[in-house]
Amino acid sequence: MIKGWIHHNYSYGILIQAYGTIADYSGWLIFFDCATDYSGFGGTLHYEAEKFIEKFLDDGKIEIKEEIIDLETFKKYLIEKSTSSDFEKERDINSLVSDFNLSLLEIKRKNEDFIGNAKGKFLECLFFNWLVEEKIVKYKKIICDYTENNEQIDIFAENEGEIHIFECKYNLHNDEINKIRKQIWRKVNVMNGSDKEIIPHLVFFSQIRDSERKKFQKEGIHVYTNFREIINNWRKLNRNSTKAIMNIFDYNNPADSATIIKKF
Repeated sequence: MIKGWIHHNYSYGILIQAYGTIADYSGWLIFFDCATDYSGFGGTLHYEAEKFIEKFLDDGKIEIKEEIIDLETFKKYLIEKSTSSDFEKERDINSLVSDFNLSLLEIKRKNEDFIGNAKGKFLECLFFNWLVEEKIVKYKKIICDYTENNEQIDIFAENEGEIHIFECKYNLHNDEINKIRKQIWRKVNVMNGSDKEIIPHLVFFSQIRDSERKKFQKEGIHVYTNFREIINNWRKLNRNSTKAIMNIFDYNNPADSATIIKKF
């Protein structure tokens, strides 16, 4: 741990023990300055590390020793003592730390993307089933996850004189409005070869502001907002089913919202 006035940075070390008949090959695997107890992502890494450490301590599989030391002093010590050719100079340690942190950020980003994509696909399937079950509009043909000219359309629906395309979104960020508008009209354009009227729809699981809804409606885009409430009142679902669905949509990495304060 790196001592500070109101917070700590954390480095972790694992002693790798290896003995021979006449020599000791043991050494330390050091994760330098890789977590904090005062920032968002750094706090997430600290939470994850401490969670596993606590589990292994409870199982009696590890022993732990904590030290408080100045960051620069510890860095100089590592540079002097390191036996790694990639860790000989200060620029090497900074490079390794940077690469390590970038790798963790990439893992976190991919995890968030995967969760977001999974929620989006689940919303597509739910809304498709709702359209089919409730029969609010009688479509001649309705397809979930439809492709036209290499353009993916979440839900495609067709009747005698119209083609309806639905784009499903979990929520809406203000800086995404123009991106979504372009996405919708790109999907409309691939259908322009048809002699039927093309009607675009946007479906949001969460509630969006009226000002945002009106921006889409002014361009002729129909908007379903707060599909969450529709799910809550869907007669097809019992209480347990509704609760399970909401748990999926409300799921976030628990470490993202965790705040851990450790006293020494």
